[in-house]
Amino acid sequence: MPEITPVKMNMMTATGEISPFIGEFEAYLRLGKNLIKHKVLVADMPTEGILGMDFLTNNECDVLLSKSCIRYRGQEWPCFKYKNAGQVSCCRISIYEKIVLPPSSETIVSGIAVDPIVRGKTGLVEPVKNFVEKHGLLIAKAVVQPNSGFIPIKILNLSNVEHVIQKNTVAAMLEPVEADMIEPCQNINAVGSTETNAENIPKPDHIQTVYGSNINELSENQKV
Repeated sequence: MPEITPVKMNMMTATGEISPFIGEFEAYLRLGKNLIKHKVLVADMPTEGILGMDFLTNNECDVLLSKSCIRYRGQEWPCFKYKNAGQVSCCRISIYEKIVLPPSSETIVSGIAVDPIVRGKTGLVEPVKNFVEKHGLLIAKAVVQPNSGFIPIKILNLSNVEHVIQKNTVAAMLEPVEADMIEPCQNINAVGSTETNAENIPKPDHIQTVYGSNINELSENQKV
């Protein structure tokens, strides 16, 4: 096990959150038959590893997006290891334009994808923790299909003051989901209206006293 040296550095995640690095150590990375010595930073993250720009630049590596591979010294290796590699994963959603959210309001605003997405692909919109904590706003989870390029975001401002959100602020994440995984809602309540005769509704004692003393001065419509 290599010795890890502590470092005073932080990593910024895709959602804008800050996470400290645990430390660093020197390691040999293998590309085919080539061993490349490089300093590796250690962090608490689900991804097995990320090759940074310093590694790619120092070792004259070329990233070929059209082939989803890395070219090094004339040889090419796939950029992704897993079966579904190359497919769109989570992407950030930013606010399309500056918005003002009134107090005690619920507003649907337009968002745009910061990272590549597949248009028409069903996805789940979820709030970014950093945005919620910074602005004190709530974002509703929603299933969407971004066909037009815009992604709707429902934002709730439960405070008694207005909030201004600047353009390009990252507010949510879009995670692809399979359409057959979405279960339709079976419990839908119908809402209707009925007419009620006000005379048949019991009145509280304090209202009954006021009503009785002024009923002679009220019109028929006012009595109802």
